[in-house]
Amino acid sequence: MTLPMAPVKCPGCARALEQLAEECPHCRFSLHRMNVKYGAIPLHTRYLTDRAACLTLTEIKKLRERLDRFTKKFPQILFSIFISPLPRGGKVNEFVFWLANRARFSSTEARGPENFELLLVLDPEARTAALTMGYGLEHALREEDLQSALADAASAWEEGHIANGLFACIDAMTQKLQELSLRDAE
Repeated sequence: MTLPMAPVKCPGCARALEQLAEECPHCRFSLHRMNVKYGAIPLHTRYLTDRAACLTLTEIKKLRERLDRFTKKFPQILFSIFISPLPRGGKVNEFVFWLANRARFSSTEARGPENFELLLVLDPEARTAALTMGYGLEHALREEDLQSALADAASAWEEGHIANGLFACIDAMTQKLQELSLRDAE
């Protein structure tokens, strides 16, 4: 059985694309251009990277525990968090797309429909965040689900409570995936 393709949106201008292309015909967004713009892939860990140094050691430990529980509930999905000020001129939506496609938080084999990753990028200085999913999740999750999880975290982030916002986002995605699991089991 072939599942229908989810609509493709350009990470640069958010316009719908009729098909996958090397470059967006509207804004000329491309991974090649992002490679030039962002340069070398930043150092990162598989689950949690805090390049902004905004989390305490206790918060890091608790977040890793929460991500570990997430992985135990959904072993096929890797949820990674990358916290860093964006490079000058960077846009969080294009950066998360570029990082998800270039950094390989999971294995190099996890490409296309085999990619079941969730990646949250947070720039605490600019107070912007983006959550993206691998292509393997596009048939289960919608863009609205990702935006809802970010909305659950927004008030905590606006108040400067970075860890609380991250917990809220993880919990929202956990709840959504549990709902989907229960619906599929019926």
